[in-house]
Amino acid sequence: MTMTNDYEDAAAAAVQQKSNGRGTCVSGPTTVPLGLAEVAWDLPSIRTLAERDHTNILSLKVYDRGSHFPAHDAPDLLVGDIWQFFGKVR
Repeated sequence: MTMTNDYEDAAAAAVQQKSNGRGTCVSGPTTVPLGLAEVAWDLPSIRTLAERDHTNILSLKVYDRGSHFPAHDAPDLLVGDIWQFFGKVR
């Protein structure tokens, strides 16, 4: 049985992406509807970068509780945020 190194596989994928033209440059901001949620005990989002890279941000909320796993420790916030976002998409 041959074991492969996951890091070598990732490096090979990056080279292939560059050789076929994908992943080499960004043509412009995305226009797909996007929702962002920042919870209290996680790394903060950088709003200026989000707004630079995405032109269709429908929802950007900052919550005073929750962690990196809001489905576990703040499910009410997560469910409400998802419902609110998809209500705007319709």
